[in-house]
Amino acid sequence: MDSISQFVLGASVAEAFWGKRIGNKALLWGGLLGTLPDLDVIPGYYMEDLARVEFHRGPSHSIFLFALISYPIAVSIIKLHKDKGMTLFNGIIGVFTILFTHALLDMCTTWGTKILWPFSTEAYAWQIVFVVDPLYTLPFLIALCMLMWFNRQNKWRWRLNIAALILSTTYLGWCTIAKNVIIDEIEPELASYNESILKINTRPAPLNSFLWATTVETKQAYYCYYTSLFDTNIQKPSVFKKDLKSREQWKNRKDFQQLLRITQGQIRIQKKEKGIEVADLRFGQTGGWSDNKSDFVFRYFLEEKLDNNREISYALPRPQTDNKKALKALWHRIWGI
Repeated sequence: MDSISQFVLGASVAEAFWGKRIGNKALLWGGLLGTLPDLDVIPGYYMEDLARVEFHRGPSHSIFLFALISYPIAVSIIKLHKDKGMTLFNGIIGVFTILFTHALLDMCTTWGTKILWPFSTEAYAWQIVFVVDPLYTLPFLIALCMLMWFNRQNKWRWRLNIAALILSTTYLGWCTIAKNVIIDEIEPELASYNESILKINTRPAPLNSFLWATTVETKQAYYCYYTSLFDTNIQKPSVFKKDLKSREQWKNRKDFQQLLRITQGQIRIQKKEKGIEVADLRFGQTGGWSDNKSDFVFRYFLEEKLDNNREISYALPRPQTDNKKALKALWHRIWGI
C-alpha cells in the first residue's frame, strides 16, 4: 500500500497501544514504524532492476524479522519515555503489531508480500484493494488528524481511534465482498470457453473498489476483462495470445526465470529487434478499461546474449499517459458507462 496509508495505519495502531501514555508522540512513532518496512527501497537503489523488484516487500516484510527487531525498538522507545509508564510487554507487542499490520495491508494489494521469508519466497497477495485507494486512506487520515486535538486521557480520543480502525477494516471487508460479486458475475462467461482454464486472477482497477480487472489464463492465451459493479452486461475481454515458442526459447535464462517469479507467470511476450519485451499482466494497461491497445504499466526488456554471454535485462520506463483523460475514462467506466 502507499506510504500515507501505511503511516496512518501505523499511527492508529500505536495510538491504541500507547496513546494514553505518551499522547501524540504515539502517532508519530506509529507512523514512522508503519513505513519502516518500505525502507527496503534504499538498498534497492544499488541493485539491478529485476533484483530490486524482487527484493521489494521481501526480507523487510518478514514476520520473523518483525519478531527479531520488536524488542530493541520497544526498549529504545521506552527509554525515551521512561517516565510515562510504558511497560516492556506493551512496547514489544505494540511494535510487532504495527509492523505486522503493515505486512497484512500490503498482502491486500496485487503485489503481495513475502511475509514468511526466508522459509518461503512466495509473495502472498489477496488482491482486494488497489495500492492507492482514497476511500481507504482519506477517512482514516481525517479521523487521526481530529484525535490529535484531544487530550491523551480524553475518552473520545480512544473512541475516535477505534472507530477509524473499525472503518478501515470494514472497508477491506467491503472490498472482499465486491471482489467475490465480480467473480460470480464472470463465472457464467467461463463456461463458454473451449479450452481448460489454468488460472483466474481478479484485482481492483486503480483508485477504487467498484471496477475490477480479471485475467483468465488458458494454455494458449490470456483473456482480460474489466467489470464494474454497475455493469448491466459483461464486456468482451481483450485477448493476448501466449508466445509459447519464446517461452521455450528463453526458459533457461536466469533473468527470465526471475521475471516469472516476479509476475507469478502472468506475462505477455513481444519479440523485438534485439530481444523480447515482457509485460506484467497483473497490473494491466495504462488505460485498459477504455483502450485495449495501450501499453502495460510494468514492462521489462531482455536482450539476446552477446559474445560475452552476459544476461542483460532491465525495466522499461512507465508509459506516458494523459492523466486527466485517463482519470475521466476511468470515472465513466466505474459507473458502467
